[in-house]
Amino acid sequence: VFQRPMWLLLPVLIILCFGVPHASNAYSGDGNAKTLGYKVAAEMLTNSINFSADPCMDFFNFACGKWISSNPIPSHEARVDRWRKLADTTEKQMRNAFESAENFTSRSMNFLKTMYRKCMDKKELNKIGSSRLLQSIKSYGVWPTVDGDEKWRVEDFDLTSLMIHVSKMRGLGLNIFIAVGVALDAKNVSRRLVQFDQGDLGMGEGTRDYYLDRTRHGKKIEAYKQRLIGEMKLIHEYASLTKNDRKIATDMEEIIKFETEIAKIMVPEEDRRNHTKMYNLRHLSDMQKLMPMIDWFRYFRSIAPPSVHKYFASNPEILVAEVDYVKKVTKLLQSTDPRIITNYVFIRLTSSLNEDGALGERFEDVLQVRNIFICTALDLTQSKIVWGACTK
Repeated sequence: VFQRPMWLLLPVLIILCFGVPHASNAYSGDGNAKTLGYKVAAEMLTNSINFSADPCMDFFNFACGKWISSNPIPSHEARVDRWRKLADTTEKQMRNAFESAENFTSRSMNFLKTMYRKCMDKKELNKIGSSRLLQSIKSYGVWPTVDGDEKWRVEDFDLTSLMIHVSKMRGLGLNIFIAVGVALDAKNVSRRLVQFDQGDLGMGEGTRDYYLDRTRHGKKIEAYKQRLIGEMKLIHEYASLTKNDRKIATDMEEIIKFETEIAKIMVPEEDRRNHTKMYNLRHLSDMQKLMPMIDWFRYFRSIAPPSVHKYFASNPEILVAEVDYVKKVTKLLQSTDPRIITNYVFIRLTSSLNEDGALGERFEDVLQVRNIFICTALDLTQSKIVWGACTK
């Protein structure tokens, strides 16, 4: 086999292992090798390459083999990469700062320390349980599974208000139906735009196939259902309500069927590699036409700070990554019983809070099924580290 000069492979190695580097004036000229950044990058590259592998036979092993062997996947994570390692380092630094006895001059930093202590106070969280969650939902309206179908009125259903309420509780990180975020404009990197993309599923990122291939993943779906049932039983207990096990099981089965329909219309990750195809520049009013069930102007006016209300009122340009998905999920929502949609949104909110340890150890203790679900679905041996959830 023709042996290529090693230096010809270096640009490819850098891209493969570390991503495309950003241009910087700090690393121009003949003095590159003397800079700290150059030395750090060179060390990272050297520590990633498996020089015992033949790049012509197994280039990936050659390029990243040493890094992979030196960075085993932690028992509480589903994967590890350089971004995850960087995030872990940041979280550990935050933990050290939050747990230090130092009284910072910054009011914001001291406030964050207080929030961290409250998050770590499991005794208080155990006492509160899901009470605050239920109070918040009650301030919005009726949760059919908890309050009873007879108290829920379809005339009161307003998806915009429902999504506003959930977003105010959990921010934009809970991507129910639609993922909303801010992204760089790939064709004009001097600006950022609001981006709309397909949402995610209750079982997490990359779990679409679990819903669609029950032959291979049926046990994972069953574990997920038991997790939802367990959460709902505890919610009833904290609300001092008599729980109807059959009703809870039926409602959770409805939710999984609904999620399966969402999974069917989601674009598989392997079909989302054409970034040109996913670059769809529109205006906010276009999103209103694509998904009229949500009043997007009212949504952003409600969750965004007043300083940007004028921006959203100006009908700004936006990015819509998956236009066909938006159309299909709109049709699905229009044809689905609003009671099921309401139950689904609130159970997703509950599960999200539970995953962050915000509902107390009773939820985690009773939900050993949750640990089984995580281990079964993601091949983990333990759940998220408590302090890791509190630094987020």
